[in-house]
Amino acid sequence: MSSVKPIPMRLRHSPKSRFSSANGDVSNTYDAAKQTWKMKWLNALAGTWIDLGPEELGGVHFDRGSIVYVFKEPVAAHAYTRATYTNISEAHFTWRGEKSEDWNTWSEFMVVEAYRSME
Repeated sequence: MSSVKPIPMRLRHSPKSRFSSANGDVSNTYDAAKQTWKMKWLNALAGTWIDLGPEELGGVHFDRGSIVYVFKEPVAAHAYTRATYTNISEAHFTWRGEKSEDWNTWSEFMVVEAYRSME
């Protein structure tokens, strides 16, 4: 069974956006020429940028209203993380994290319900 943890966060809707947390900073940029999203995470503890959804792992893609990407895990004990955003609206989205060692078998390890901050 997965744990669901509501967290407040600000959502921005623009070709370039950022989300910050205590552990790092996510930057999303849309490349109009390639029609692709480029997503990076700054690991605040290590001071390194990590590509989220790099092209060699399938990139960032949209699947029936969901956003999905895979990245090589820089922090956790497993090799890969697949992140899926669902239930996307102006005020909310659900983030589901799945882990894999071999790219073939995936298991859910976290679900986060994110809500727009009223600030």
